[in-house]
Amino acid sequence: MSRKFSSYIPTLIVSLILVSGLVAGGILRKANLDNSSQELAIAVTEAIFVDGNTDPLLAHAHASLVAQYSEENLRKTLLSISEILGPLQLIESITGGANVSLIPFLGGAPTANYAIRTNFNEDIAPLIIEMLQEEGSWRFTAYRVDSPMLLN
Repeated sequence: MSRKFSSYIPTLIVSLILVSGLVAGGILRKANLDNSSQELAIAVTEAIFVDGNTDPLLAHAHASLVAQYSEENLRKTLLSISEILGPLQLIESITGGANVSLIPFLGGAPTANYAIRTNFNEDIAPLIIEMLQEEGSWRFTAYRVDSPMLLN
């Protein structure tokens, strides 16, 4: 092995260790963001459709969601869904997760997207949830219930 090449080996090893550490940290960060966003999505859904309480969603609503609907219209819309579909019986499944760069300083703010399959008394309806993390807190940018019963 040449002396010139062997002088690069320590640098390569240190670089690999640093990159591995960054990626490992990114993987842990993604797992934490997945857990926190999913827990919030489920807690807000249960608060709205089990307890009839829209306050948790409004407390975590992003300005873009509030700009689309006033807080009062959003509250009325969500509560009318419960009146039409009946009470939430079951959260059957949740798919999706956080979208975040594995290297912390690359990429923009973390986002999360979920499809929650819910069983209401009158219909099975998917919920589509989109979130953005701002200043360390998840904010809802979209919260929709897709059911043909809501089109009338």
